[in-house]
Amino acid sequence: MRSWKRLLLPIGAMASFSAALFLTLETGLPERAQFTGRISSGGLSIASEVGAIAPSFELQNLDGGKLNLLNTRGAPLIINF
Repeated sequence: MRSWKRLLLPIGAMASFSAALFLTLETGLPERAQFTGRISSGGLSIASEVGAIAPSFELQNLDGGKLNLLNTRGAPLIINF
């Protein structure tokens, strides 16, 4: 009886993988650009991924002053939320 259980696990895994592969190939994958950001008027990609520009926002620093992300473009900046 144990040999049947050992045989069923790989068969089930292969069946699941085959079904997932078939569905992915049949339906296709969405275009990544539709979900990862937008293009600004300057032609730069704005998104939350490596190599993209962070959207502009404003926050208050510890001294009470305002810091706008747009004013820091081109300089390294670490923000800890």
